[in-house]
Amino acid sequence: CVEISFDEAFSPTGFEQDEKRLLQVLEAARSVSSKQDLLEQVHKQTYRSVAKALNCNYVFLSDIGIDLAKTLLSNVALGRGCSIAQDMAFCDDRDEAVKLIRPIRDLNPDEVSNYLKFCEAQLLHLPQVKHFEDKPSLQNLTAKFIDNLQQSFPSTVSTVFRTGDKLEAPKTVHKIAPVNDTQNGTDFLALFDKKLTLTVQSPVAECCRFCGAALDYRGSKTLFATEYSRLVSSRINAACSHEDILLKSKQMELDAERVVNGEDDDERRDLLKHLCHGCRNIFEDINE
Repeated sequence: CVEISFDEAFSPTGFEQDEKRLLQVLEAARSVSSKQDLLEQVHKQTYRSVAKALNCNYVFLSDIGIDLAKTLLSNVALGRGCSIAQDMAFCDDRDEAVKLIRPIRDLNPDEVSNYLKFCEAQLLHLPQVKHFEDKPSLQNLTAKFIDNLQQSFPSTVSTVFRTGDKLEAPKTVHKIAPVNDTQNGTDFLALFDKKLTLTVQSPVAECCRFCGAALDYRGSKTLFATEYSRLVSSRINAACSHEDILLKSKQMELDAERVVNGEDDDERRDLLKHLCHGCRNIFEDINE
């Protein structure tokens, strides 16, 4: 039994303020996919923050194989390929102070239910509120696809999980604390509620300031092609002459490279240098 002291970080007043901030950020996000992705990242950050307050070095999660298969495909769709290995690993050690452990990740739903049946153990659980479950999103469509696979071809789900299990996380050497680290890194919503400010001296770490994944944007041909395509759609039209298109194409190449590398003069966009591609998508979705 652990005694929790209600200091400023965990006071009812502080909780209400943080909840209000989170709701405001969620309201600002346009797509359901971004809302769900943001909530998932906030959950993990909250686990780590509470664990640090309780002086715990490990947090045990209840994810099993089918959950991680959904995570694998969802992360690919959301542009979080750089964090797939850590999101599926037995030990997620992105934060060296608090590690997330998945001790039953190799089990499937039938194995869990049979174990409880044979042991005559009663499963005690708190009701889980699944936000946006009835809304169309990348995560919900992926979950439905995996659930259908589990019913018809259960071995396929295991194959998906085992494939992701073979991935390795990119190695990062230098890790620094999140920006605006006013409470041991607990103010992670500052990235999205427009309260975060960066100074000229703010260094660009090798890890995302929000989720902790390795930064994956520099030299990315995929991100460059995506941004260049967006610029072409917005700047080129049927009225442009051949000379205009050639002239604009050179400028669009430079602009696309600057946007991908977060080298825009806009202070708000300068934050993108500190975010991975997945968190950038959330940031853009909130601030557009």
